[in-house]
Parts: sequence; C-alpha cells; structure tokens
Amino acid sequence: MADTPATLQAERQMYIAEATSIAREAEILGQEVAATAAAAATYVAQMEAINDQLVATLRVADPPPARRGVGGGASALGSAPPGDVTAITGERFGGFSGTAASTRESDGCITEPQQAFAADVGRVYAGVEAFDIRAGVTMGVEWYYEGQTVWTETFTLDQPETQICLWFYIDPSLLDLREGRWSVQLFADNIAVMAPMAFTIGTVAGDTME
Repeated sequence: MADTPATLQAERQMYIAEATSIAREAEILGQEVAATAAAAATYVAQMEAINDQLVATLRVADPPPARRGVGGGASALGSAPPGDVTAITGERFGGFSGTAASTRESDGCITEPQQAFAADVGRVYAGVEAFDIRAGVTMGVEWYYEGQTVWTETFTLDQPETQICLWFYIDPSLLDLREGRWSVQLFADNIAVMAPMAFTIGTVAGDTME
C-alpha cells in the first residue's frame, strides 16, 4: 500500500517548486518589460533631441524669406534732416545691415554694403538683420535726399520671427534717383533701430575723385 503522507509531501514540494519557478519567470519578465520601457523612453528622448537638432539645422540651412515694405508714398513729414532723428541700437537689430545694390538671394540679407552708387544705379536697398521680432511690429523707412524726406514706406510683420533680414528699396519707378547725397533711416514701431545710413549717387559736388 502506497505511503499517502509521503506522496502528498512529494506533490507539495513539486507544486512549491513549480510555483517558485513561475514566480521567478514572472519576475524576469517584469524586469525585461521594465528594461524595455526604460529603453523606449530613452529612445523617445533621443529622437526628440535629434528632431530638435534637425529643426535647428534646417532653420539655419533654410532661413526665413526676406520681407520688405509695400505701398507707402511720398512723405508729408516735410523737411526732417536725418540728424534730427534720435537713433537707438536695440538688441533685436544688427548683423547684416547697410545700403547695397542687391541682397543675398537665399535670405535677402545685405552682405556687400556700399555707400557710393553709380549715377545710373537701378536700385538701392536698405536693410537690417532682426532677431526675435514679435508679430505686429511695424517696420518703416524714410529716404532723404540732401536732407529732405523724399520717400517713406511701412509694413507690418504678420508673424513672429527669430531671425530675419528686413529690407526696403528705391528705384526709378518710385522716384528720381538724382545724383547727390542721400541717407536712409529704418524704424520699428516709429523708433529708429540704428543710426541713419548715408550714401551717394553719382558725382557729388565737392567730393574729391581719387
């Protein structure tokens, strides 16, 4: 006759061993799941960092388009010599700025500024590089010929920009580009963003030719 207590004890030990094995497997599985979750979180964080870097790289490689004022017309401000305007240099403006015969095609920045233009110049640009500009800022320009205001323009930014080259221009379709001394002043919300930029067109009386 079988030893019933011994058989029950053996079965009990077997069940305990099996339960211990199952518990161990569950523990291992839990550790693997936790490790997988941690790895997934790390992967997501790494991808987010890569995406942020990619966005920044693309922004540098593909900068925002330049913008210019449209409309405007002859100023009714009368004679306001540029020296009478109190110019300020704000932290939001700087970098590429000045007057030039052209702008860089990729972003509209002035990279080759000049202060003397030929009598038959086709276009004169005035521009400035701006940083962290909020939407709604009204950019303006005043062009002076021999100290008299001859042309003004404004436009309003419709969206914020972290970096953008802003420019205006004059050409013969807007006004007569007469020989003489010119200057131009740029404004943001009616505040001068830099000192007036002086330039000449053609031969100027009193200048000494080198």
